[in-house]
Amino acid sequence: MVLSVVLFCLAGLGALVMGLKYSFSPVPMGCHAEMLGSEADPPSDGLQNVLTGLYRAFGGALSGLSLAIIILALWRIAAGLEVVLVAALIAFLL
Repeated sequence: MVLSVVLFCLAGLGALVMGLKYSFSPVPMGCHAEMLGSEADPPSDGLQNVLTGLYRAFGGALSGLSLAIIILALWRIAAGLEVVLVAALIAFLL
């Protein structure tokens, strides 16, 4: 049971780091900038605004999900409730 708590907390921390990266990174990030084209032809202001909104929404959702996983792991899974273990697993997989 202790191993599952530690692993869920590590998964939650990893997801939190990714969520914060999307929430506060410059838009577009490296791989997305490569897909959009060269530096000589930057994305339009409209596309920049859409990407910024998508990055911030995705980052916020991922951060919230990661905090839910960590709280479930520390609070209920540590108490030995298997139903919450399954709920945390489903939340992580979504």
